Amino acid sequence: MSAETATRTGRLAFRGLCLQHGYNSKRLAGEIGMPEPMLSDRIRRRTPWRWSEVVAVCKTLEISLDEFARYYPG
Repeated sequence: MSAETATRTGRLAFRGLCLQHGYNSKRLAGEIGMPEPMLSDRIRRRTPWRWSEVVAVCKTLEISLDEFARYYPG
């Protein structure tokens, strides 16, 4: 699997996780206090996640940091 394919697969899987918890991008962005375009850039790996954002997403989705790292490793 190419790096591009892995990135896309991870991004789609993360979006699926959000939907499973009842969040689309707009709702999640509002919940964590981030503009939706900024969240989209994070999800698409255009801009790196900040620690405070990761913590906010994990808290909102009620997932562990380890689970988040499955979608966005190192």
